[in-house]
Amino acid sequence: RALFDSSITPTGDSGPVATTCGMKAGSQGGACNMASDLGSVSGDSSPSVNTITFTGSTSQWLYVNVSEDSHSVSESDLSLKATLTGPGGSNYDLYLYVDPSGTPTTHSCQTESAQSTNAAGMTDEATISWDDNQITQPNDDTRLVSIKVEHVSGPCGAGNDWSLTVVGNVK
Repeated sequence: RALFDSSITPTGDSGPVATTCGMKAGSQGGACNMASDLGSVSGDSSPSVNTITFTGSTSQWLYVNVSEDSHSVSESDLSLKATLTGPGGSNYDLYLYVDPSGTPTTHSCQTESAQSTNAAGMTDEATISWDDNQITQPNDDTRLVSIKVEHVSGPCGAGNDWSLTVVGNVK
């Protein structure tokens, strides 16, 4: 028997109001094809700022542009690490999706490339990398990485924020 109902948030004298911890269909971030844009990081170079931090309080789809910036003759694979820290007493899981054979504008939403499903109170971390096809197939290996933060259990909503940190070029 649960000691709390994660779908109810107290609002003072007016009584409880239902809060949706899951994806909010039809709204920004509520589906992969409506993911919120986090910006861009370099996947193969080390600029002075190569980290993005984002906070949320419910399940959400996000994406980040991981750019190919090293165009030298030697190959430099692209990579990204995402770290999710949830609020105490809540459990969120982290899923990353990328299509290495896609194009720089392909959103991948079907096949997980990496995941982390640790228990409540533990940090979730997932890392992905893909080949720089510099020599065999000279093209732009920039990719959109889709990120799903999924509520599993515990309280969510206002005051129960999770934090996501995305870092590029983590080889």
